[in-house]
Amino acid sequence: MEVGRWSGIPLEERLCRVCITGQVEDELHFFCQCYVYDSLRESLYRDIQTQTGYDVRAMEAEMEWIVAVLIGHGLSTLRVRQDIAQLAGRFIFRALNLRQKTLSLTV
Repeated sequence: MEVGRWSGIPLEERLCRVCITGQVEDELHFFCQCYVYDSLRESLYRDIQTQTGYDVRAMEAEMEWIVAVLIGHGLSTLRVRQDIAQLAGRFIFRALNLRQKTLSLTV
């Protein structure tokens, strides 16, 4: 996402090379749509509910809301924002590791 942004690659050309579905690899795709990260995403949602009480799965139709929550917008307290930021960071770390492994298999 960022590499394409900084390199000046038009958004419509920044396709996800992990799932190869032809979808643009943006924050929404990464956090909510790419099927390669489904199990990591499910763990993230479960951990968020356990730690904060927020049931992110109940809002799956509102993917923009989910991305906003994962980056810290619209949350009730600083503690909840911190908890979700830590969990989202763990998801990003794990997803990027999986992405790297997946792409290294296709080269």
